[in-house]
Amino acid sequence: MKAQYKILDLRNRPPLPPYKAIFDLKLNLLNKPLKRELGVMWFRWLSKTVLPLRINRGAATVTPSMRMVGHPEAMTQWWREIDEAGIDAVVANGRLTEDRGSITAEALADLQKQYSQRFYGLAPVDLEKEPAQSAADCERAVRELGLRGANIEPGLRKRGSGATHVDHPDLYPIYETMSALDAPVMVYNSAFAAPKQPYLVNEAPPYDRVLGKFPKLKIILGHGGYPCVKQILELAPRRPNLFICQDIYTFWPGGRLYQRQIDRLQDQFIFGTSYPFSSMAEPIEQTLRFKLSRAAMEKYLWGNGARLLRL
Repeated sequence: MKAQYKILDLRNRPPLPPYKAIFDLKLNLLNKPLKRELGVMWFRWLSKTVLPLRINRGAATVTPSMRMVGHPEAMTQWWREIDEAGIDAVVANGRLTEDRGSITAEALADLQKQYSQRFYGLAPVDLEKEPAQSAADCERAVRELGLRGANIEPGLRKRGSGATHVDHPDLYPIYETMSALDAPVMVYNSAFAAPKQPYLVNEAPPYDRVLGKFPKLKIILGHGGYPCVKQILELAPRRPNLFICQDIYTFWPGGRLYQRQIDRLQDQFIFGTSYPFSSMAEPIEQTLRFKLSRAAMEKYLWGNGARLLRL
């Protein structure tokens, strides 16, 4: 069944020390049944979902590689799990944070060279710098290092007034640069993307304003704008350069809304597992059961992401 489709996992992280904080969160939170259930209850409240929910199998699964961060054989085991899941290529985003991991554009470029045509990186954007310098770093990452796009985390910004919406003017030089490069910008959003403000970078109006001002900009919603699912799904038809990678939230409360729209918005949905927050095999198995047209499934699993990253 897996061999019928090429698969690009747009949301994945290798088990390397720079990502250790993410792996620790998986093992200390989602791996604990009680904590996981409390998380489900919170997500139901945030997403205003009352329908019964089947267990998120990927979130409940711990694979061997998740416990091997920094181990000499960690990458070998990670690639083994990628192959077993039927994934052809993975994308990892860079980030520069003190408590959620930090990996540079240079490190991602090295991995991209080491695992040519199977690993692709999105450069981290340092929003604590002057905007012009952040934009220049993005251009270097794409033009010189060969990375396929950039990842911004406005909800974690500390500069100036701190956490902000995506339509803050300080981000405009980055958008201008990425538009000129024809390279996408992934925005880290979700209920955890801004401390104490679960809706800050997820609400649709700021994205509408940005894409109106920068019509050639391609924005990928990492985590799909969750929990503002309805807002994002209403905006997407009007903004074809808005791409939804809802990854693990496909199977959390409210995720059925995403599932029902993949065929209708088949040029805008992109598959991701969110490993290590989810295993890789289970979400693929569940996705292949979706009642999608073959064309929509091909675009979702490979075509849309490959087009955006110019693979």
